[in-house]
Amino acid sequence: MREVLDPKSTATLLINIAAVFIYFFARMALNKIYKEYSKKPEFSKTRRKNSLKIFHGFIRFILVFVLVLFILQNSGLNITSILTSLGITGAVIGLALQDYLKDCVMGFNIIASHYFSVGDVINCDGFEGIVVYSDMKITKIESIDDYSIMTISNRNLDKVIRSSNIVDINIPLSYEDDFEKCRAVISTIAEKAKEIPGIERAELKGTQAFEASAITYKLRIHCKPAEKNQLKREVNYLIQKELAANGLTIPYQQIDIHTKA
Repeated sequence: MREVLDPKSTATLLINIAAVFIYFFARMALNKIYKEYSKKPEFSKTRRKNSLKIFHGFIRFILVFVLVLFILQNSGLNITSILTSLGITGAVIGLALQDYLKDCVMGFNIIASHYFSVGDVINCDGFEGIVVYSDMKITKIESIDDYSIMTISNRNLDKVIRSSNIVDINIPLSYEDDFEKCRAVISTIAEKAKEIPGIERAELKGTQAFEASAITYKLRIHCKPAEKNQLKREVNYLIQKELAANGLTIPYQQIDIHTKA
C-alpha cells in the first residue's frame, strides 16, 4: 500500500506545526507583556500609550513575517527569489507612493519620539496653534489667535517648536527715572498680574538691556500656552495703568536738530 506522506514530508509537516505553536506561544507572551506594561503609571499618557501600541504591532508583524519565511523555506521553496521579487515590487510602489510613505514614516516618528500630541501648542514655520488632530499622514493645527486651522502633511513637520508656558514682556523705561523706583513698580505689576485669571505666576526677572533711549526690564508670566496671547494683552494694559499711576512713561526715540543762527 502506498504511503500518503514519506518520512521527509512528515518531518517537514511536524516542524511547520511546531513553528506555528511556537509563534502562538510567543504572541501570547508578547500580549501579556503588552498588557502589563500598558497598566503602568508611566504609560498613562496618550503619547506613551500610542508608542507602546505601535511597537507591539510592529513586533507582531515581525513574528508573522518570520513564521511565513520559515515555513516557506522549510517546505523547500526558494525564499531568496521571493524576497528579491518583493524588493523590486516594493521599490516600484515606493517611488509611486513616495510622499505618502514619507508622511507615514514621519507620523510614526512623531508618535514614537513624542514630538507632540493632540492638545499641545506648537509653532510650525511661524504658525502657532493647538494640535487638534494628528494621524500617520496629516496634522491639523488651530491658531491660538483667530482659530483658523492649518492642515499640514507630516513630512513637512521636520522643524516644530512645542510652546512653553513662559511669556516674557520687555518694559522699556527712561534713563531719567530712578531705577529703584522702576523695579519697585514692575514688582507691583507682577503681584497684580497674578490676580488675572489664567496667570499661574508672575515675576520681575531684572534688567534686560541698556538700549539707546531706554533701560529695558523683563517681566515674566507663566500661563497655558493656548492663552498666552490674550493674557499678554491684559498684562500690557495693566502695565500702562501702573506706569501712568506712578508717573513713569515709555520713552521713544527722538531726534535733536541743531541749527546755526
